[in-house]
Amino acid sequence: MSEYSAIKKSLLNKLHNVDLKDKEETESIINALKVISEAEKSSYEAEKTQKDLRHYEKDQKRELNKFFIGVIAPLVSAFALVFTLGFQFYQSNQNTRLQLEGAEATEWRALLGKLDSIKNSDLTIPTTLKSFFDSKRYGKPSREMTSLLLPRVASEKVFQIIFPEFMKRTDWSNFKDLKNLFEGLNEMYDEDQSVIKRDSAAIKSFLIRYKAGFIQKFRAMNGTDPDSSSLAEIEPPVEVAKSLDAENHYSDERLKEIKDVGQAIADFLRKNQKDPSGNPLDLSNCFFSTVDLSGIDLTKANLQDTWFVSCDVKDCILDSLQFGTSYWVSTAWWRAKRMDSTTFETLNQSVPYNSSIAYYTKGPAEDDSLSYLNFTKRFKAR
Repeated sequence: MSEYSAIKKSLLNKLHNVDLKDKEETESIINALKVISEAEKSSYEAEKTQKDLRHYEKDQKRELNKFFIGVIAPLVSAFALVFTLGFQFYQSNQNTRLQLEGAEATEWRALLGKLDSIKNSDLTIPTTLKSFFDSKRYGKPSREMTSLLLPRVASEKVFQIIFPEFMKRTDWSNFKDLKNLFEGLNEMYDEDQSVIKRDSAAIKSFLIRYKAGFIQKFRAMNGTDPDSSSLAEIEPPVEVAKSLDAENHYSDERLKEIKDVGQAIADFLRKNQKDPSGNPLDLSNCFFSTVDLSGIDLTKANLQDTWFVSCDVKDCILDSLQFGTSYWVSTAWWRAKRMDSTTFETLNQSVPYNSSIAYYTKGPAEDDSLSYLNFTKRFKAR
């Protein structure tokens, strides 16, 4: 089953189970089905163009070899004829290549034309961008645009379709795109939380005012105050409650995406320890939550406004970190393999071992009280 078929099947199952009286929900599912069908069509057409280009390149090489072996070798004396045939062959191939590149350019322009009207529910743009990842001409801009747009797509299923392909093509030359995507997810999560906080406060305010009015009317009619069970039955307006539920759902999906990207970054750094350019690792404004960072060399890493929440840093190298205002929450930094004295003093003063915290570990549980004691003794003995 294709990635798009899986989403459509999920939507169809949801449509089958929805109450037909709920017109808003029914229309929402039908619109989503239309969008994913359009996305599937756009992705297919773009990928077909990419495939045609790749086949063309292979056919060109094969035909060129056949031409030289089958024509030039036995007909050295007929140079003029060979030149004419060769030019015609070259011209034909150039025309084919230009046609394919023209089709690709047309699809790219059509994609750019949609950008002004992008919405959170528009799945066609990021899914179509994926089909350009391997394009020689548009591969780089398609990645850059994906890193900016994908965090704004409110669909975890679409994210799981696109991100693995995005990650497969990540190396040090385009690592910045991965970091931009990670920062974008963090920003959107913060926005989600702000909206949830605002709407929760609005609901709370509404209920306080509504209950006060209800009590006043009940008292005027009955001479007594309503009992607690009557007050408990008072609920916010259905539309407001549904909106808040949707916001919480999107926020939960975004947090899962943040964890997945954080782990993908950790796996990349473990496999590709050093940037060949020699530039220090920039992890500023990143939020790592429940991530296995073990064995990674973070020497001189920029950790300005970086969060490590319940992360495992066992056997990491934490030398000469550019701390800024980084945050280490429920993270046992003393499991590190090595760190300089400045890093030790900073962490030991701000987040010492706390016996009331259950520190995250990817492997078997550790005695952190003992490992913290041994680690601090090593520094005090210097």
